[in-house]
Amino acid sequence: MALISELPLDKGKQPDHWHRSSFGTGIGGTNHEFYKSYLEEASTVDIRRIDGWTKMVDVMLVYVGFCFISSMRLMTVMQVAFFSGVLTAFIIETTKGFQPDAGDVTNRILIAIYNNTMNATTPIDLEKYLRLDDDAHKLAVYRNALLYTSLAVSIVISILATLLKLWIIQHEREVTPSGPLHIRLMKRQECYNGSIIWRLEGCIASLPIMNLIALILFGLFIL
Repeated sequence: MALISELPLDKGKQPDHWHRSSFGTGIGGTNHEFYKSYLEEASTVDIRRIDGWTKMVDVMLVYVGFCFISSMRLMTVMQVAFFSGVLTAFIIETTKGFQPDAGDVTNRILIAIYNNTMNATTPIDLEKYLRLDDDAHKLAVYRNALLYTSLAVSIVISILATLLKLWIIQHEREVTPSGPLHIRLMKRQECYNGSIIWRLEGCIASLPIMNLIALILFGLFIL
């Protein structure tokens, strides 16, 4: 049986025969077997779609740094800091690259002092030993830019995945309303049309792509 929700939509608009007035006065009225069959088939489709969405979003939340645990309609958020934690650790280390290594500076100054004792006419330019050379500075900027961009993308994924998780929970609640069959059918169809209009499935599908971008940036840093 073909579901109404599987039929093509024109920019989110319902065809005339889907109008609210047709649900209560259509074929056989509100108690027609059509409504029962439709809701049974639609429930199967909704369960499959929502389950797929939930798994995808949960994987992204765990990977980039957050995990949702849903129980009895209550939701607890805990940070598991996986990829974001790794990036933060690397950023802390690479930030040191903007300053010359203290051990190297000390060795170079001692060598300069020794050379100066051998040739007192040559003054010691301490400033050049305390400066980071241009190549090292450019490398530090490049490496930190990759890490900060990757972290920024991960944060965007976290925010988007969190909002999508809340959206999915609300969607799951609204596609299973109570009441007369024709009212439940209309409410379910409105929720389905809303997910199409607002590109819910496309937003969820974009999460792995954004995650891949973050990984590529991190890979460039490693290389």
